[in-house]
Amino acid sequence: QWYQRRVKFLLTALLLCICSVAAQQSAQEAVELETDYEVEADYARYYEMTYMDAVAPDEEVAEDAADDGWATGRPMTERRRNRPTSEPRPLRQMLGVQRWDINDVVDSEVHEEGVRYRFDDNVIERVREDVIPELCYLTSDNITIYNSFLLDRNCMEEFESVSPQCVGFKCDLAHYFLEHGAQIFADFFNATDYKEGMEIIHRELSTAFEKLDMCTCGREFFKAAFKCAPFYNANALFAATGNDEDDIVFFERIARNVDVKSAGKFFDRLLAGVCEETSTGICLNSI
Repeated sequence: QWYQRRVKFLLTALLLCICSVAAQQSAQEAVELETDYEVEADYARYYEMTYMDAVAPDEEVAEDAADDGWATGRPMTERRRNRPTSEPRPLRQMLGVQRWDINDVVDSEVHEEGVRYRFDDNVIERVREDVIPELCYLTSDNITIYNSFLLDRNCMEEFESVSPQCVGFKCDLAHYFLEHGAQIFADFFNATDYKEGMEIIHRELSTAFEKLDMCTCGREFFKAAFKCAPFYNANALFAATGNDEDDIVFFERIARNVDVKSAGKFFDRLLAGVCEETSTGICLNSI
């Protein structure tokens, strides 16, 4: 009996301890949730002041909020969970992209044919000063860790091993991105429904396949990319991981153990399929 009373006492004490910890955790979560409300409200007000030339009328703010599924005072997870899927900008909501995310990347310009989009000056500067020189002018003979960012020597050698008419594909790809990327980005996220978004993707893919000779040079480019992927060690990897040794080792371990070769073959067969000639051009046009 003495033993049973003691065990009962210990179990009661343990139950009280668990209840106390649970109560403290609930109180802490309530405080954190309230903090999230306040932080996101301040964050939204900051972007409203930063990216709007003047304070918009209430109805314009409401329209932007409907486009983005945005409203101050509620956490992001709650907004995404509760908002309907029939809002004017469903692709933004599905991918969690807000109005200010788009404004961070592109600027709008009014022309005779309508509103056109270009990349933000910072993006243009980075592409012109860093990306294009690296992809267009560096070779495996002069590339170093000091003058490159996206590529390492191994990848550069693989890209140079393609056929002579396709050596300049990576340079053409960079210029195409700079010239057309902003408009594609804005058109996609401004689509009013999912169907329009898919039509934009199809239209732009068809145009890119034609202008960039994707069915010939694109296939060779991606074969080279998959071939060098397991040993990728460019500066971009260190920047993406914040120079964290554990993350770098983790990436390299995955890259060397995943069957990248089979993935490359699958992707090449996919490209070959959409490039197959049909009565209306390539197969991609009929999808």
